[in-house]
Amino acid sequence: MNSRIYTSIFKLKNITTLKEIEQWRTEYFDDPVKHSKHHQEEFEQLPDEERNYRYSWNNINKVESLPFSSNGKDINFIEASAHIEYAKRKIFDSNHHFLPKNDRTNLEDIDIIFFEMDEKFFILIEESREKQIDRVLRLIGEANYEKVENLSSDFFNWLVYLYSENEGKLNSNISITSISSFLGNVFDDENVVSSKSEETMKLIATRAFISTGGILREVKMNVDDSNNYNICFKMDDQCSTVISINEAFPYMTTNALEKSERIILYMYTSLLPCLQKMFQAKKDSFKNKKKKFAKKIGLQVVKEIMNINNIHKDEIA
Repeated sequence: MNSRIYTSIFKLKNITTLKEIEQWRTEYFDDPVKHSKHHQEEFEQLPDEERNYRYSWNNINKVESLPFSSNGKDINFIEASAHIEYAKRKIFDSNHHFLPKNDRTNLEDIDIIFFEMDEKFFILIEESREKQIDRVLRLIGEANYEKVENLSSDFFNWLVYLYSENEGKLNSNISITSISSFLGNVFDDENVVSSKSEETMKLIATRAFISTGGILREVKMNVDDSNNYNICFKMDDQCSTVISINEAFPYMTTNALEKSERIILYMYTSLLPCLQKMFQAKKDSFKNKKKKFAKKIGLQVVKEIMNINNIHKDEIA
């Protein structure tokens, strides 16, 4: 089992029940072998099965239900796996002819989870590489999915505020126990600031970024949920995550699912919806708190810089 699981989420369209996905088992997508005009004649002479790299379903399991519910309704899910063929770096022999397909093809199985929550359907792709995610989405079909809505630009800033000002407590059960890295933008997408350190929140650069209105796009943190898990993960504003599976500790009795699948489903069906709901309830009042928080952090930064550089008040114009 991988120590870290990369997961991207998309919304499913054009289905009314997860059972419809079971019928996709025999579907596939053929991606033509890329080649130059110089090889067109030889390409046309290849057998049909060698002209394409095929994306197909390795397996699509039956619908199951999680041992907990959302708003009183069952959370149903399906585990699946996509079988992806794609080109190796070398596809021609020394005479510049196509190699046999087996010799020029990489094979990879990518795990996928489909789940239903609050009468909406989602896809979780356990993969970090954009090309592989794109291949899985082409197998699913462009008409059958769409991107999820990005998290609010203030969502991560709010989490940082709670960690700094409220000892990380979100409610009686859930608290942020550490924030160890972040990525964000200052002014525009061209100016990217990041930090990777267990001391991230103590760094002057981090606090200067927050105090000058920097927008967080990604945060790595540890969250302790006494009813579920203690979990370490990184999440960006598109709800993609990197979960440290080996660092996750369950407080509840686990079910028959693999540990990684249990944690992924907990993240997307329990923790993230809970955090989003809390943020929505607090976002209006946070706007005022954010300004005061930025001022407070800014003053701390200014004082620290003055002390470090032995700057006196009368030296500031």
